[in-house]
Amino acid sequence: MKKSIKCLSIIMVMILMMLVACAQENTSNSGESANTGIVGKWKEGYGDIGNVYEFKSDHTVYAEGYNMGDWYGNDVSGQVNFNSSNGTQSWTYELSGNSLTLTHKEDSTEKMYFTRI
Repeated sequence: MKKSIKCLSIIMVMILMMLVACAQENTSNSGESANTGIVGKWKEGYGDIGNVYEFKSDHTVYAEGYNMGDWYGNDVSGQVNFNSSNGTQSWTYELSGNSLTLTHKEDSTEKMYFTRI
């Protein structure tokens, strides 16, 4: 009886470990954690036209492989700041499923639309 309980315990631990490993694989396509807001790869615009941006967890942002500078976000307030050679720009962002909308804080008519890839 003790051997069967021990075997059952080992099997349960192995199943739990497999479930944890599978859950860790279910992240965004960029290899970043899916729960980190804007981290990941995003296609700008609609259809086939538009650059691909990658927001990395090390706070760098790349467009078509070119380092565009740094970004710092605040998931609580929905704000992100971009630091580049052109200075710092502040944007608010809204995530809805696989859609990201950035709105310039100083000019609310200036918006950028993205789709997660």
